[in-house]
Amino acid sequence: MFKSPLSDFEAAVAEAGLQDRVAILERGDTYEFEVPTMRQ
Repeated sequence: MFKSPLSDFEAAVAEAGLQDRVAILERGDTYEFEVPTMRQ
């Protein structure tokens, strides 16, 4: 649980230049990702 609003987090993500690495989801949304295979 966050005490600050989501907009504060979104602003911090933008300030850090991480928009392409952070997915902001709305309530009920899902995110699918692939787990990389281990290198040998």
